[in-house]
Amino acid sequence: MIFVPLARADAERLRDAGPAGARDGVRGFAATASLVRAHGLGPKDEDEAAYTAQAYAMTAGLLAGVWPDGDRVVLAAEVADGSVTDEHSDLGEVRADGLGWSVVAAVFSDGPEPDPTARPAVIAAAAALAGTALEDAVDRPEVEQLLEQHDLLWHVPDERW
Repeated sequence: MIFVPLARADAERLRDAGPAGARDGVRGFAATASLVRAHGLGPKDEDEAAYTAQAYAMTAGLLAGVWPDGDRVVLAAEVADGSVTDEHSDLGEVRADGLGWSVVAAVFSDGPEPDPTARPAVIAAAAALAGTALEDAVDRPEVEQLLEQHDLLWHVPDERW
C-alpha cells in the first residue's frame, strides 16, 4: 500500500480518466523496511507502519503546497510491487508507476463537510512549515496538532469524499 498526497482536483481527474489516466513516477510513502526499522517497528506493527507512512504523505503534501485551500486528500493505492521503487529512506519514500483509479483502495480526506476548523489549521500548518525538511516537519507541533485534532477520514473510492 502506498499513500499519495494529491489536490482534490487531481484526485478527481485521476478518478475520471479511467484506465488511460494512470500516472507514472508518482511520489508516495509506504511502510517500507527502512521506515519500519527507523521507527523500531516489527512484523506485528503493520497498522502502525501504514499510519506512519500516511502521516508522512500528509506532511509531504503540506510541504509541497498541494492543499493551498486546506482541503487534504491522500490516496491509498495497491500498486503492483514491480511498479514501486523504494527510495530506501527512513520516511518510507517510494516512486510508483501505474497509479490509476483502479488501484486506489481508499481515499483519506477531511471529508465533504469537514470540521470548520480543519482547513484553517491545514493552511496555518503549511505556512508555519514552509522551508522545513520533511524529516524535521513531522515532529513539529503543527503536524502533531493536525494528526491529533484533524485526523483524515477513511472513504471507499466510490463514495463522496
